[in-house]
Amino acid sequence: NKLFCWGANSMGQLGITSTAYCGPCFVGPCANNCVKVPTEVAISSRTFKQVALGGQSTCAVLDNDALWCWGKNKYGELGSASTGTQAGTGAGACANTGCETSPKVVYDGSGSNKVKQVALGNQRTCAVLDDDTLVTACRAVLAARSDVFRAMLYGGMREAAQDTITISDVSSGTFSALLEFLYT
Repeated sequence: NKLFCWGANSMGQLGITSTAYCGPCFVGPCANNCVKVPTEVAISSRTFKQVALGGQSTCAVLDNDALWCWGKNKYGELGSASTGTQAGTGAGACANTGCETSPKVVYDGSGSNKVKQVALGNQRTCAVLDDDTLVTACRAVLAARSDVFRAMLYGGMREAAQDTITISDVSSGTFSALLEFLYT
């Protein structure tokens, strides 16, 4: 399975090295700077199992269960402490925020866990691994730090009445990283 991308690429979200700025206007002066032709994103002759798109970032799970990401990295959404190494060009480009214009490996797939799925939102990325390890957390801390957990644990959702909640689609490592973020 090959991956082809096109359109706005101001943060390198197409994974094709260029950061041609397209911005919100697809007509007028910037209309000629968009990547208008489907362009292949190649990662060392691997094939793609899943691709997820965020506002200005992209991640893909490959056939060897490795996870690769590229694009905007201002908030570490590419899974790297670095906030990017490339500088973009044009208005709104990644010159001030950091980005990766080429795909970078986040998880090489060689560990005991495999990446099952990846999802991106605005300024965040989550990956689901294939283990089922028990992780404990304090409801009050989760609810205080997250509107989503507050609704889940104290709202009308079924988890509010449960003593133990199973979140089977998230690995212990991913949930532990989330807890570390929420607890600091």
